[in-house]
Amino acid sequence: MVVGGIGSELSGGTFSQGAMLAAMNAVTVWAIEQSTASGVKTGGESMEKAQIDITIDQELFAGPGAPQPYYFYAGGVWTEDTCFDAFLGQGVKIYIKNINVLGTTINIESNIGKIQQTILLPQQQYTFRFYYFGAEPIPWRFCVSTYSDAFTVLYEIRSTWVPGMPSEKH
Repeated sequence: MVVGGIGSELSGGTFSQGAMLAAMNAVTVWAIEQSTASGVKTGGESMEKAQIDITIDQELFAGPGAPQPYYFYAGGVWTEDTCFDAFLGQGVKIYIKNINVLGTTINIESNIGKIQQTILLPQQQYTFRFYYFGAEPIPWRFCVSTYSDAFTVLYEIRSTWVPGMPSEKH
């Protein structure tokens, strides 16, 4: 089950930093409410730290001549295997946090043939990074899978290009 879905409602224009932070806050609050309602203990401090880590990562790219920043695209909770298609930029980061009380495995395969996988302990975080050279937007397909019986992870997808930004394709 994919909860939160792809952020098509956010594709109306270029995101301001305030809009990105508001979207991250909404996903964080929603995930805490959902996991608390289902009896999963999350620990607000850990959730807050995950949000701060993502924000700090964004700020590292602020200097002149620095690499492009990564803009918020979508976020939510994954509880089972899923695939999704998206038009995104050359760089895509998928932030994952295990909010279950048990450890879990996660595999993410992209359409460019790259498979990444990791094992996450409870409350542990990981960032999957995918890169492809070409004019933006780039058609991406990601398939998320797990070998675990207990799979509940927060996710946030960020990219160098998101819908609503000017396209490089002519």
